[in-house]
Amino acid sequence: MSDTPSQGTSVCPENWSKSNRLMRRLLLLWAGGIGTELIVFFIGPPIVLHFVPWEVWRESVAIWWLGGIGILTVIWFGACLGGICLGARMKTHVRETLRNQDRTAIGCWVDVLPSLTSYMWQGSTNNEFIDGAREALIACLPDVTAEEAPLFSDAQRRTLYRILTGTDSPLILAVLQALPHVGDERALPYVQSLAAGKGAMRTEHEPIRSAAQQCLLLLQANLAHKRNPDTLLRASRVPATGPEELLRPSQETGVSETQQLLRPDTSD
Repeated sequence: MSDTPSQGTSVCPENWSKSNRLMRRLLLLWAGGIGTELIVFFIGPPIVLHFVPWEVWRESVAIWWLGGIGILTVIWFGACLGGICLGARMKTHVRETLRNQDRTAIGCWVDVLPSLTSYMWQGSTNNEFIDGAREALIACLPDVTAEEAPLFSDAQRRTLYRILTGTDSPLILAVLQALPHVGDERALPYVQSLAAGKGAMRTEHEPIRSAAQQCLLLLQANLAHKRNPDTLLRASRVPATGPEELLRPSQETGVSETQQLLRPDTSD
């Protein structure tokens, strides 16, 4: 996979995240429009007629009822049209980035993985994008660096964590290699579960368990360094040299006063 980002139709991660959030809102608006229209159309009239005489309904209430249905229909069609237009744009972007293997689009490839939102804009071609995104992630995630962490949004990180609860072994291994660089505290329970041989993969998948144990050590170390960036590494054991012995250079540099020579620090 090429490490050089292609230019082409690539959009910045922020713009992709905005498009994905807008698609989720259109999905909610579309579903809410259908639900509200069904309630107003089928349930509303019997309830209103229970309290309002038919003559009053026919002369005044029915007009408002029909107007409400008309407004809801317009909103529903608007959400559909907006979703179609936005989905076409998102398809074009994903198709181009997969073809060019654009590493800056790694976050959007995570969003392509199966979800209700992704199915909405992918439509009948979802397998084309899902399979392509999966292969790209398997190839790209092991090479992710800490400098590329901003390419992932919080929602995309949560998607990576959920992958660890699945059964896609190649993708899980790729995610475990990336998490020490892009993960946060929320990743710890998922990685700890795999490291302990729990979860959907169980203990019989030893490569995943070993990868999770290594990932856990690196992730915990990186998180500790982020919390205390000025912390220096200490030796794993107390030095064997006693406090009465002086530390001298490996090469003779001349006569020095004994009070000026360094002594080992035995304080913990």
